[in-house]
Amino acid sequence: MHLFSDLKEITRESRAFHRIVLALFFLSAILYFPSKIYFGGDAWMNVLLKCTPICCLIVFVCTVWKFKRPHRYPISMISGLLMSMVGDAFLTQPGDLFFFAGLITFALAHVMYIKAFSLRPLRLKLAFKVYLFSFTCCTVFLLINNHISQKFFGLKLWILSIGVLAYSLCLYGTFWRAVANISSVSDLGDWGTVTKFVGTVLFVISDNVLAVDHLLVSIPYAWIPVMILYYSAQLCLALSVVQPSRVQCNYEREAAPAPCKKEAAAATCKDDTAAALTVLRARNIRPQ
Repeated sequence: MHLFSDLKEITRESRAFHRIVLALFFLSAILYFPSKIYFGGDAWMNVLLKCTPICCLIVFVCTVWKFKRPHRYPISMISGLLMSMVGDAFLTQPGDLFFFAGLITFALAHVMYIKAFSLRPLRLKLAFKVYLFSFTCCTVFLLINNHISQKFFGLKLWILSIGVLAYSLCLYGTFWRAVANISSVSDLGDWGTVTKFVGTVLFVISDNVLAVDHLLVSIPYAWIPVMILYYSAQLCLALSVVQPSRVQCNYEREAAPAPCKKEAAAATCKDDTAAALTVLRARNIRPQ
């Protein structure tokens, strides 16, 4: 599947621009690692270096979305990327206040991703299993480890516990919604569904490695795999905007007026969901 095969309205020049933006993302992400070592403790330079790849992804999503009818998915994804960029800026600054601010900002980013993924289908049994695993991990990180009780105590420990629990709720909520969109084996061939799933899995792994390094045991050069996983996760989530998943198509179809629903349902071609989505966008319909 070609990355832009279903966006026929995009010109050759626009596709070239998208590839340039993605190339800048990869270049800035690769340069971040030696630059971080070179500049060391320069906090503001670290902000610039760390946020540049995410800024490239925001530009990419904005330019891809420009050639589509507006709907909530790209808007929510852009909001999530913006929140992530602000969170990156907070986390590069020293001090517990900036750490908590970064934690809250990234939690809001995941709320935006959850909004983008929608709550259909709900799959509450899956949510119970995911959050049970999340609660178990938080219990291990916050209650069993002696390192936290030495570094954080009293009010700081309570604030840290609440912040980590709240962030885990949002992080695993994103994972829950991405997995919930996979209802059958055929969904694994859907570009939007797969990129969302891979992106959230990489996000979960990245944050768990970071939590182990900060709260359990120090891992030498842990920031390297953490940032590789993090940038890869954000890239996958941004690429999911290129081709909407079947769940997103169904959501837009259900939100459409009755006459257009019939026309969208009747659309048949090699990819029925893409054809149905094209019908809805041709009528300039937005989800409620």
